[in-house]
Amino acid sequence: MQRSKWLWRAIAAVSVLFTLLFVAGFAYAVKTVVAPHGAIRSVADAREEAPFEGEDSIEIVALGDSLSFGYGDSTGQGYVGRLRALLEEQADVPTHVVGNFAVNGYTTERVLADLKDREGIAEALRRADIVLMTAGGNDLVRLGDEIDVRTFEANIPDAQAHIREILATIRDVTPRAHIYYIGLYNPFIEYTEIEGTSLAVQAWNAAVFEATEPLTDTTFVPTFDLFQHGVGRFLSSDRYHPNDEGYARIAERLAALMK
Repeated sequence: MQRSKWLWRAIAAVSVLFTLLFVAGFAYAVKTVVAPHGAIRSVADAREEAPFEGEDSIEIVALGDSLSFGYGDSTGQGYVGRLRALLEEQADVPTHVVGNFAVNGYTTERVLADLKDREGIAEALRRADIVLMTAGGNDLVRLGDEIDVRTFEANIPDAQAHIREILATIRDVTPRAHIYYIGLYNPFIEYTEIEGTSLAVQAWNAAVFEATEPLTDTTFVPTFDLFQHGVGRFLSSDRYHPNDEGYARIAERLAALMK
């Protein structure tokens, strides 16, 4: 498990580095070198032990915004429900979502407030083997608002501070669970009239990676590459949230991480 964690940290770090190279004008080199799907397979293959070996069941808790809620998935499962099914088959033990506390429109500040005050969260976290979280997208831009990359970037420091506090609060409640933060993709990547959205999203991902990297049993899960090519195929009718296929891709990446 420890070896795998360091490998995943390396993948996230390399992803951020490649984005910076893109800024410097090395887009072609990045495109020809990066192979995220191959990297994912090699990391999964590198695991030397099953993370849930010996467990009688796997208990999942989800926190965050509309992505963890599953908005846009016609089946209602979202990535959380899809991951539950994948893990149950993969680990061959009963797997349950003991609580999904995600709320559409939540910012990092609201997630943090719920962690401190909302009834039932602490109890669910104490039972959890896995904590899944998405938060930050609504801090940076809200659906329906004008997309302003400068405002987007200006909001990153406060949101990053909230993420650090959220992670610390979760860890105080549940010392044993593994926390997975699901990174942001760029739903605006095909909006050619708006420049800089991919760099802004990756700046956020880099900020969260920086917050998660030093922590034990805490993993940043990149999704940017999953939606990077042909993003419209993976978005729901609002052109912002994932559709069934988009959520399936996120769930499959998480499941590969947990092999």
